[in-house]
Amino acid sequence: MTVSATTADGRARVLADGNQMPVLGLGIWQVPNGAASVDAVRWALDLGYRHQVQFSPQRYRRALLDACLRRNVAAEAYSPLGTGRNLSDATVTQVAQRAGRTPAQVLLRWGLQRGLPVITKSTHRERIHENAQIFDFTLSELDMAELDALDQTNGTDRALERKWW
Repeated sequence: MTVSATTADGRARVLADGNQMPVLGLGIWQVPNGAASVDAVRWALDLGYRHQVQFSPQRYRRALLDACLRRNVAAEAYSPLGTGRNLSDATVTQVAQRAGRTPAQVLLRWGLQRGLPVITKSTHRERIHENAQIFDFTLSELDMAELDALDQTNGTDRALERKWW
């Protein structure tokens, strides 16, 4: 599959066979591993698309986020709930109890307060509704500091701990 151009509005890729593929974001699930993935990432970055990185209090890549901000690159946080693993963390649970919110809402709010668009996934209507209820509260500086302290990346500037291709 060869990419020949984008549509005039930049909302779709025009493939070599003339078909159009909507550009909805950049994620490794959209392209195969290997050279095609690398080419897709380069193409998207050349067009100014966002870069998705796993961000959560446990994966708080401070140096990477700072580098993105300096270069005016919007980093999107995928898997902010750690595919559910972060929901049972004792610190997250304590912050959620103090805030009167769920652990999921606390994790999503943490990302927003760090200036990150967050991408969540759920097939359950009640969880989708719950995830949307994060704009009417703010975590305190103490809460944010406690969550920041959960980082297991040592504040790295790397998007991944290891190569995925």
